[in-house]
Order: sequence, then structure tokens, then C-alpha cells
Amino acid sequence: MKDLFKHASSSWVRYDRYEWRKDKNGKYYITPAPNAMPRIYDPLKEYQQMVLDALNVGLMIRTSSK
Repeated sequence: MKDLFKHASSSWVRYDRYEWRKDKNGKYYITPAPNAMPRIYDPLKEYQQMVLDALNVGLMIRTSSK
């Protein structure tokens, strides 16, 4: 397969730790944990691994629900 994102770039911030928080309406959100360290992250450089991870999570969910 061709590298679809060979000449693309996208800089995001990613933290080293996250936590769940609940708002006043009872909805949960994931947010950076206190004292979490940010770093620049380019998801397009890791898109193949991200797709594999998503497929593996789906497979785990499917096989564990039987």
C-alpha cells in the first residue's frame, strides 16, 4: 500500500497521563491528569499503528462478548 500521508503533517498535543472526570450532569470526560506533561505528537506518522490498535480493540470486544 502506498504511504497515503507521506507528505502530510499534523501537530497535536498529547499528555503522558489522563483521567476520567464527571460533570454536574453525570457525564464523564477524559482530561489530562494533574501535573501531566504535554508533548507534540503527529498522529499521521503513526496512522498505521493506530489503525491496527483500533482493529485489535474491536476484535477483543467481539471475542470477549461471546
